[in-house]
Amino acid sequence: FFLLAWAPAAAAGDAGRATPACMPPKKAKQVRAQAAAAAKKKVVKAQRADTNVVCLALSALDTDVHVATGDITLCARCGAALSSVSKLAKVDGGDDDDVYTWRCEFCSHEQRVQLDDEEIPTAPCVDYVIRPAPTTR
Repeated sequence: FFLLAWAPAAAAGDAGRATPACMPPKKAKQVRAQAAAAAKKKVVKAQRADTNVVCLALSALDTDVHVATGDITLCARCGAALSSVSKLAKVDGGDDDDVYTWRCEFCSHEQRVQLDDEEIPTAPCVDYVIRPAPTTR
């Protein structure tokens, strides 16, 4: 038959923790010191970024937009659109002068695209007309 007794913590920093009564005093002091050090550690909380929130200046709604001609050039792997910050490299030795290689900025997929000079995005914000607006009678 073995009996283990628990004594309440003596230090105020132990936050109500109990130490075994049969524990040597030196070991009990170490346990209480570790508990006090853990209670004193600062917890730094940082707010996680919410990717569903878009920050848009209301003045942007009043400015003229750049409407692009042609179709949107999308990445074959991830669906990201070609933009003004995309790097295009002209393909040498081809029959067409308007064939480029484009490495997607998001998934690094390299692909060949055929673009006229007017189809290459030059403005930071580009609007594409997918289909004409419906006409009313």
